[in-house]
Amino acid sequence: MEPQFDSLDGRSGVEIRDPIEKVRFELHTPSAVEPTPATAESFYYPVDSAVTVETDEIVFPILGSIYVYSADGEFLQDFTPNSDTELTIEPGEKYYQLNGTPIVIYLSFSSAVTIRKSETEIRLSFDGSTAVRIGARSYHESPEGTITVTGSVRDTMRALSTFGSALKMTTPDRAHPTLRGHPPLVELGDEFHVPESIDPPDTGVRLELPLLHEKVYPAASLAYYLGAEVVPTSGVPKLVAGDFEYSLESDGTYEGILHRLLRQTAFLDCLVRTEGIVKDELYERNQLEPRLDWDFADVYDSSLPEQLETYLSVPFETISEYVPTWTLTTDVTPLEKHAAVLPFLAYDLSQIRSAPLRSSKQSISQPQMFDDFYRTGFTRGEKREFESPDLLRGASERTDAGKIVRPDPVETTEHAWIGDGFPLGANKLTVETLKRRFDYSAPNKSGISIHVVCNDGEMSDEIVDELYGFRELVDYDITIDYNRTVAELREIIESPIDLFHYVGHVDENGFLCVDGSLDAQTLEDVGIKAFFLNACSSYEQGMALIGRGSMGGVVTLADVANKTATRVGRTFASLLNNGFQLRTALSIARKETVSGYRYITLGNGGRPLMQPEGGVPSWTSVSDMGGEKYDVSVETFLDIRCGFGSTFTMNVLGTSARNLVSNGIEFEKVSTDKLKQFWKLERQPAVIGGQVCWNPIRHLN
Repeated sequence: MEPQFDSLDGRSGVEIRDPIEKVRFELHTPSAVEPTPATAESFYYPVDSAVTVETDEIVFPILGSIYVYSADGEFLQDFTPNSDTELTIEPGEKYYQLNGTPIVIYLSFSSAVTIRKSETEIRLSFDGSTAVRIGARSYHESPEGTITVTGSVRDTMRALSTFGSALKMTTPDRAHPTLRGHPPLVELGDEFHVPESIDPPDTGVRLELPLLHEKVYPAASLAYYLGAEVVPTSGVPKLVAGDFEYSLESDGTYEGILHRLLRQTAFLDCLVRTEGIVKDELYERNQLEPRLDWDFADVYDSSLPEQLETYLSVPFETISEYVPTWTLTTDVTPLEKHAAVLPFLAYDLSQIRSAPLRSSKQSISQPQMFDDFYRTGFTRGEKREFESPDLLRGASERTDAGKIVRPDPVETTEHAWIGDGFPLGANKLTVETLKRRFDYSAPNKSGISIHVVCNDGEMSDEIVDELYGFRELVDYDITIDYNRTVAELREIIESPIDLFHYVGHVDENGFLCVDGSLDAQTLEDVGIKAFFLNACSSYEQGMALIGRGSMGGVVTLADVANKTATRVGRTFASLLNNGFQLRTALSIARKETVSGYRYITLGNGGRPLMQPEGGVPSWTSVSDMGGEKYDVSVETFLDIRCGFGSTFTMNVLGTSARNLVSNGIEFEKVSTDKLKQFWKLERQPAVIGGQVCWNPIRHLN
């Protein structure tokens, strides 16, 4: 399903929709245009679909940068709104890449053009009516094929050795996320098989590892990123690149060294790639270049083994201050069947840890924090008579501590778990829900369907006017229902809805309705794509939903007080509106209350509800509110469309270089006018005076 183009309704221009990722973008024109199909293969850069329009001007409705390339793909220059106000390009066939969009967009034309910046948009003005080709590519990446393994460790190694086939380039340019495709899938079978279409690169790099799943699984992301061959060894595990060798047991734990090598290599690629196909100015390179005794152009032109030797000669402490916060750590129980999850984790560049194996008879230690899980509640028959000032959203003492696992803490933004049990504070992933990302299809229009059900009027405080639906470029279809019956709730859950938000009670029989309970395990098919079950101990109902077709959602592990649930629910919903993915939104929302640890994500937690307005999910903190100048920090987050290596710039706040996403950026003495201008460009959450604000402009008046 390639991106689709249509004339805009209500104003002149072109709407570009990605039906796979369910995002949209607009390009505006001074008068109505009619897109006509063009040949995608005629673009130098890969696009999925293309059209041609006739116009004398195109308006880019955000302050994103524009890269200019020659007809044969050579980088010429860029237009950065922070430092440039006007740029004139002479006639000649060129490509113009529009940055900061939820879809990869290129323009191609031969006319001279003048690019001008205004407060909120960029105008490309031509010398009269011009034929402009518009090409679009989805950020969605599908695997080339499926590898069959028998479950042996050798087969797993052979499968990992093919992951590099998904790299579109093996130069440092692979640090651009759009140049990293999805590795082939892995499934269990009777014999090892690799489709002929899968052709791994010969990078001259290999990983020599012990013949143990618990040693091989943690190497999946590094093997993918380096396009490395993975082979068994009975000696010291090591990275071998040409004549260069690096021990994986030299200075730290085995897994820790693998994770550090991944972070260090990918980060230094980001610095060196600025000598490649996109020669943009990168803040992190500017800061570190004086410390690195390199000729960056020479490093870019060297072989991968030579690059690795150069990179790993640098102590990690030299660069650690500027390495972005890593997004995901995943604990994987090293069983044969879990090899199927490795392509997904490698594509996300997750730090993978082997979780300890537990026998079915071994009890799992109960966290101290579970002491306050068990609160006096009510039985089903007492529901309406329960008069605690802090109403609980369900029956009490239903959490089975034997089902709860407590993974070791992580330093990454997000945490996932592959294995039995429900992980405290982490995303319980399943292979089935991860595979559904490839089956996901969107309606013809880029609307977002949300159904909120509140089955207890005493909990209606969670349903506020702006809970969902405040984005201008998103078509919402929002339904809010109260006190649904079993039949009505069943029909809702079986309907094709993007997000189901449930507020109410769950007991041992399922979702509590006005005429009984609905057990999700009795459903044959589930139509909802994602869910938020804001009720006590909703994890078993959530597992039933993803087992029957849902992609993922948020549940609770125990009883939750109504005040806590209301606060978490509002924060979570607002973050989804701002483009955060499920588990990132929850990780932030959990911090809003000391009881937030009761919430976890099930299934594919890396799925956003919609694209962020500014292209990158972000969170702003403001201090020194006493005067007309403020200290501002902006924290950005990676997601499925904005993978490691993505960059951003806060033009309005005054950055001249691009920063890597997932690195924070600080601004001092920002004026009130600048802050207002920034928040007018994109609505985003902010922390002001220790309080979360969803419309921060109001707090500056």
